[in-house]
Amino acid sequence: MLTPQEIVRLIAAAPGMKYKAALSAAHGAGLRASEAVALEVSDIDSIRTSGAPGGAETIVLVEDDEAVRATVEALLPRLGRHVLNAKDALGALTIIESGGRPILR
Repeated sequence: MLTPQEIVRLIAAAPGMKYKAALSAAHGAGLRASEAVALEVSDIDSIRTSGAPGGAETIVLVEDDEAVRATVEALLPRLGRHVLNAKDALGALTIIESGGRPILR
């Protein structure tokens, strides 16, 4: 098992944003290496991930690991998403209940 510092170094060493995002997502989802490398595009739930035309969704990003949260938060705007981030469930509920921007659910 890697320490939090080792995880940060591993993600930082990735050669590009695509790889940083993949490592962050795999870590955040708790995937084993063998599970992460076996993922295919068809594994993505396109019904849940489809939203507003042109990808203008607002996403509440909930992640307690700062390195993972920072990486994903940097990637999503490049995909046309507006990101509101929270480090825990209570923070996410506060954001959702504030009634600001419409949020992809």
